[in-house]
Amino acid sequence: DRDDQSALVYALVGEAQDLKLEVIVDELLRAGADPFLVDKTGLQPIQTMIELELNKQIKTISFTDKKPCDRGRPRAGQFSLSAGAKKLKNTELEKFFIEQGCW
Repeated sequence: DRDDQSALVYALVGEAQDLKLEVIVDELLRAGADPFLVDKTGLQPIQTMIELELNKQIKTISFTDKKPCDRGRPRAGQFSLSAGAKKLKNTELEKFFIEQGCW
């Protein structure tokens, strides 16, 4: 589309909820969707996944040199990966990001 939004973004901001959303996100990540890809509006799927507390799906992301956690760049008014999890009181995800070396 004109904002270069990915299928992953559409899934995250669409109507799907709960288990249906988890299944869709699982499939998209398995198919190679990039959770770090920023669209023209500045939306980055990994940030939305944190907000939706998709912990299981986030933990399947490979935090390697190909997709390092420092690619999770906050836009104005947003947060770093570990700080975002902390802000939402999601200690499980905060700990996971810290273990991955994410700021």
